[in-house]
Parts: sequence; structure tokens; C-alpha cells
Amino acid sequence: MHLFRSSLVMLLLLTLITGLAYPLFVTGLANLIFPWQANGSLIYQDNKLIGSELIGQQFTRDDYFKSRPSMTSEMPYNSMASGASQLATSNPLLLNEITQRIQI
Repeated sequence: MHLFRSSLVMLLLLTLITGLAYPLFVTGLANLIFPWQANGSLIYQDNKLIGSELIGQQFTRDDYFKSRPSMTSEMPYNSMASGASQLATSNPLLLNEITQRIQI
């Protein structure tokens, strides 16, 4: 019984340290030292969130690595087009969007 109790105490203690205290400490430290990067490097235009600097960038200088190809057709590296539509398979709007994409 003594072994079970000490094991349970260690489980709870390590869960609190590694699952709560450490992540809160690292998140707080990151927000203190690197607030721009820790919050996703979000870009606003006219007080409206338009994307993040971290999603697909077009590099033009030779000293950068080659970036991944952009699959957003109207505007290259458009972060607003990088997410899913959140439409269910039963939604007729999804079928319309798929049909329009096939025709392009």
C-alpha cells in the first residue's frame, strides 16, 4: 500500500510540474522575450486580421532557401486561402465550390 501511495503522489506531482507548471513557465517566458513570435506573428490591416508571416512566404533574395510553392491561384502566398472551408459533405455549397474549382 505504501508503494501505491508514493507512486500516486509522484504521478500527481510530475503531472503538475510537467503538464501545468512547465508549459505555463515556457509560454510566459516566450511572451516576455519574444511577444511577436509567441503570438503567431499575426498581420493586421485596417484593424482586421489578414494572416501570419509564418504561413508561406515568397523570397526574392538569393541568400534565402527556396520557399514551398504557392497553391493559391489568385494571389500567391495568400494565407486566407490556406484553410479548409468547414463545410460538411452534406452541404450543397461544398459541391458548388468543388465544381467551380474543377472548372478553373
